[in-house]
Amino acid sequence: MAYRQASTHQFDGDSYHNGGIDSGGSPQCLPGEAFAGRWKGFFRWVPVMLRVGLVDYYAFKAIIHQIRTEVFVYEQRVPPELEIDAFDPLATHALAWWHEHPVGTGRLLPTGYIGRVAVSRPLRRRGIGKAIMETLMMAAATDNHRQIIVSAQCHAIAFYRKLGFQEEGPIYQEAGIPHIKMVKHLI
Repeated sequence: MAYRQASTHQFDGDSYHNGGIDSGGSPQCLPGEAFAGRWKGFFRWVPVMLRVGLVDYYAFKAIIHQIRTEVFVYEQRVPPELEIDAFDPLATHALAWWHEHPVGTGRLLPTGYIGRVAVSRPLRRRGIGKAIMETLMMAAATDNHRQIIVSAQCHAIAFYRKLGFQEEGPIYQEAGIPHIKMVKHLI
């Protein structure tokens, strides 16, 4: 299990953190060894519960589709033939692990369009979707996209607003679910 130094005064519901998403690196020390056994009161070592990273689509294809099928096909009744498409091999994919179990995913298309963001139902409202989006937004910025577009399900508008997206245009139906185009300008 990986450990990282964390500020003890910040808690986001997922884990204590000192900013950013953990990269899953090696522990610098084990709990109890921090500060040679002396408690300093400001930092402590905590287990990393959430990891999010960009992954190779072909290496993680089965896991990505398992999560998306669970969320979109089984929960939201999206036809399976609409869920898996020809854009997957072209996209940059993010995968989230909670206690070393894959629990969420999302993708960034070469056009700057983020979609297929899905988190397993039991682990929602723990910051996993936000971490996936932040990872994909950083990838979009690295790829020099001027803007990011999402086709947001209407129930998730507030989630995307908190990430800096703004609605554009009318509400429309996609796979029988109300959606709206939302845009975040990077430049």
